Amino acid sequence: MIAIYCSSEPGGRLLARCLKRRTLITNRWAVFVESSLAAEAAVIGYVSEECGYFQQLSRFRLLRGSLPTVLITNSWYPNSVDIEKTEAVVHWAQVETLLQDALESAISHLPRRRIANEIRALPGIPRELCQALTLICEASEPIRTVTDLAYQTGYARTKLARLWKGTAMGRAAVLRLEDVVDWLLLLRALRTKTPHESWRRVGEALGVADYTLGRLARRLVNCTLLQLEREGHQNAVALFRHALMQQLAGM
Repeated sequence: MIAIYCSSEPGGRLLARCLKRRTLITNRWAVFVESSLAAEAAVIGYVSEECGYFQQLSRFRLLRGSLPTVLITNSWYPNSVDIEKTEAVVHWAQVETLLQDALESAISHLPRRRIANEIRALPGIPRELCQALTLICEASEPIRTVTDLAYQTGYARTKLARLWKGTAMGRAAVLRLEDVVDWLLLLRALRTKTPHESWRRVGEALGVADYTLGRLARRLVNCTLLQLEREGHQNAVALFRHALMQQLAGM
């Protein structure tokens, strides 16, 4: 889901029409900030340099610093604050031609998106397995179980299990397919977490309980959520990427 804020209702509808994704549009800042916790990215459309514009944007980035954000403005010469606080800046006159590409570019820098591209580049990976693994990485809404994955890919669980078993090539498995699903859920949670949000709120945004996230951290990384947060999102991404590529290396 893409969270959209625009003080102008027609402007908000225009932004939503330009995006080929599910959106939530609001002209109420508090609603936008709340809904953005569960969003894959955000689009902020300022019709003019509204009162408190810079402070509002700065506070949003404190709360959602890791959320890919595109700013829509009437200025042809965005200032350094705009550029620093967002991944892309698009002029209102160009939203119909540039907004979709700007958003996709911003989202493409997410670590899980880069892992999906690495999976696609593997020469021997079966097409169906590639589709399933990249879907886990790229789905706009989190995939929480292998059953969810089977439903979204249209493949039976038994087929997914057989495809995954083939990655071991007779070796002891580094990861189970369930572990891959759980890792991506944990990485989404860790990227969403900020000092301003509790793990309970992060879990609610992802559709799981905070104790479930804690259980995943203990099983996958052998640490608590607090320890995992201290180590940082990038460290967790590196651990997962290493295990996944080790599993797929023999294909």
